[in-house]
Amino acid sequence: MRRGLYSHPQGVCEITAKWMGLISLGLAVAVVAGACGLTGSAGDLPSAMPDLHVDPPAYEHDSGFRDPAYKRVEIPEAGLALGVPITWLQLGQEPAWSPTGSGENRIAVSWLNLVPTIKPEAILLPGRGLIVASTPIALDWGIGRQYLVKDYGAGGVGPGARAPTLSVEIHTILTLTDGETLWAYDLHAVAPTEEELVGLKPVYDTMLRSTYLTTPPRD
Repeated sequence: MRRGLYSHPQGVCEITAKWMGLISLGLAVAVVAGACGLTGSAGDLPSAMPDLHVDPPAYEHDSGFRDPAYKRVEIPEAGLALGVPITWLQLGQEPAWSPTGSGENRIAVSWLNLVPTIKPEAILLPGRGLIVASTPIALDWGIGRQYLVKDYGAGGVGPGARAPTLSVEIHTILTLTDGETLWAYDLHAVAPTEEELVGLKPVYDTMLRSTYLTTPPRD
């Protein structure tokens, strides 16, 4: 079952993510990948999960996180708590926040209980998304992978296709086992352009650093 904010098709059966390797997307994409701290190599497919031989960024979470510019938000259904800018607006009842309330620029959390044979990237990443770069990542409460993704509209996938870029996104996907249940978490930031995503990066990093587990997630 998927929880949280999704702009992609619902349901495990609608797994349409197209896994593509790192290809040339031009200077703008290279700049944003570097700015977001992501590296990758050709053939870096989520299904293979290769070792990129890079030092994963580590975030030291703090359950006593305090910052006057941030408020502590708890998501009992996910068993998580995190820091969100105090002036940002929540998007309805979803675990997503935006500086203006429009949702075009936002940080958000999604989670699901996962069938072991299904990779979480196939459900959590945009269905028409192209993985630009990826790297391992370690938080105190989980280890996973961070992705830089371009989400394209209808009409094709990739720089040669005539499809608009709907958004540029960073996804940090971690998995945890609770008894016999496998849970996947996706902490992500979404913006219309590379430049705006770079502007969201400090808030996104703070969200990752401040996130910690409170209770087991609920079915």
